[in-house]
Amino acid sequence: MPHPTARPPLRLHILSDLHLSLQGLEPPDVQADLTILAGDIARPRAAMEWAGRIPRPVLYVPGNHEFYGASLQQTARTLRALSSPNEVEEGEESAIGKIVEAYHAWREGRSDYADVPGFCKAVKNEDIEAQGFVLTPGRYVGAAAAEEDDTPFAERFSERRGRLEAQILEGERLNAIIRSGMHRVVSDAS
Repeated sequence: MPHPTARPPLRLHILSDLHLSLQGLEPPDVQADLTILAGDIARPRAAMEWAGRIPRPVLYVPGNHEFYGASLQQTARTLRALSSPNEVEEGEESAIGKIVEAYHAWREGRSDYADVPGFCKAVKNEDIEAQGFVLTPGRYVGAAAAEEDDTPFAERFSERRGRLEAQILEGERLNAIIRSGMHRVVSDAS
């Protein structure tokens, strides 16, 4: 039985080190409540344009690559100018609000803090040491209970197969671009 104060799990989609200036990428189609762009996505304008195509709230934490070619202040101004304050989700029920509330409940030792599978769990240093100091969240947080799905298996499989086949085709297209680039490097070097 869920804890009386437990909230539905917050599904995070975390992306980092995409380096989109080297090779484009369509925003992945995933079921998540919040996407976290954890640095080294692209230069600010390209990164913000790409993030704007993600159909959910985005928390963007710039990495060192975002600051190349400009000062910290210039890059911060650019990112602020490109972001829309009207689109920032705030409040306790927002995705970010849930993270903040869980953190403060844990940090302050409040009675309303509860471990929630797939979202948060308080672990002791000994538990982390027992895992070889690996901080992969899934080792500790686990996964939320799967939602019941009345969709017949054949229908779900057909949809997922179609998506997988599209992804395989996209992979083949990208591999052809890479091969072409490798041939150009070899012929330019000769």
